Amino acid sequence: MKRFSLLLFSSLAWFALAGCGDDPVIVDPGGGKKTDLGLAGTPDVTTPEPEPEPEPKPRPPLPELVLEPPYSGYLKEAVDYEELHFGKRQENKPVDPLALVLASGEDASLYFRGFEQVPFTGWVKVWNEDGGLEELTYFKKGQEDGLCLLWHDNGFLHQQGYFTDGSEEGEWVFWDRDGNETKRETYDKGIRVEE
Repeated sequence: MKRFSLLLFSSLAWFALAGCGDDPVIVDPGGGKKTDLGLAGTPDVTTPEPEPEPEPKPRPPLPELVLEPPYSGYLKEAVDYEELHFGKRQENKPVDPLALVLASGEDASLYFRGFEQVPFTGWVKVWNEDGGLEELTYFKKGQEDGLCLLWHDNGFLHQQGYFTDGSEEGEWVFWDRDGNETKRETYDKGIRVEE
């Protein structure tokens, strides 16, 4: 029994001494600041330096094609793709994501803008991650319906074709990053036609 008591006492003493050299760190739940009490118990409050916000990159120059009429007018009147959404929205009424997924009917698959109650008609522009123009497409009654132009990130045209009621229609032309035509494809109601 004496051995057990001696072993217990020495173990407790060892644990007590092992913890003496550490400086306690207290986290302030209100501000998330670390306070190091140190050995003398004087508080040393440190707050991390805020990281400077990166300067916005200048937008790459627009492709030459859209600087000329009639494309310059299309680009000017085009809305950003981020302004569009599927289905109608009502002011002061939250959108239920599950209801959008399960929605059926004619309006569920059409693009709308803001709280407008009619499907969107007009030009839509899409910007790439670098801020360059990626796409310029005409929408009619909430679907792609008309000319569609897509560009490579270096400004060269990538694809040109037409949509009808949301599906590719007619001849589509494709170019590589250097502006060389690579292929032509023909579509009928969204299905590629073999030639």
